[in-house]
Amino acid sequence: MPPVHRDPKVAVGVAVFHDDRLLLVRRIMEPGRGRWSLPGGYLDLGEDPREAAAREALEEAGVVVSVGAVIDVFANPIDEGGAVFILFEAALVSGTPKAGDDADAAAFFGRDELPPLAFASTETVVRGWLGDSPPPNLAER
Repeated sequence: MPPVHRDPKVAVGVAVFHDDRLLLVRRIMEPGRGRWSLPGGYLDLGEDPREAAAREALEEAGVVVSVGAVIDVFANPIDEGGAVFILFEAALVSGTPKAGDDADAAAFFGRDELPPLAFASTETVVRGWLGDSPPPNLAER
């Protein structure tokens, strides 16, 4: 019998900062149900990763964003879904956060009002934003 290989899915997301506040969505699905994360989701076959990241921001948080550079690439642990997560920086173009697919709330949070976070990747971005171990593209924020 040939070996079985379990390949990870690829997910994309955005870190959207506006007026020194970070956009987060509260998840309605596992993993991380009831906790907050960066807007993101799975890449569809043949979809451009930046377009997928912008789509996810619109679907989950109701905002239009301009997607920029890659912040980091994460290998999420199995208990967090096991996906390879490509995180992009993004600028708010229009819209006010409102819950959409896979979320029951969406909002911008200041540094001193952060809710419980769902994923290690979100925690890494938040630590960088707070000035503790920043990922490469967040060091100057």
